[in-house]
Amino acid sequence: MKTLAIWLVITLLLSVYAAALFAVLHPHVSPAYKAFYIDHTSLDWNPARYPGSPEQGMISAVMGCPSGAIYSRSVRP
Repeated sequence: MKTLAIWLVITLLLSVYAAALFAVLHPHVSPAYKAFYIDHTSLDWNPARYPGSPEQGMISAVMGCPSGAIYSRSVRP
């Protein structure tokens, strides 16, 4: 019984490692990211960002946070 449990753990770990290796070899990234970081075919990495100031056309009448704000953290004293 103990041998069966060990083999199950080994099989589970090998499956996790195989899935991680597959994810590394086949990343799901944007074409711009792939061209700059993976293929090295682009010299400009400039992802599209939301307008962040009134001069750039920021619309303050829209409720909620900008799409990039979900990755920010609040600073608490």
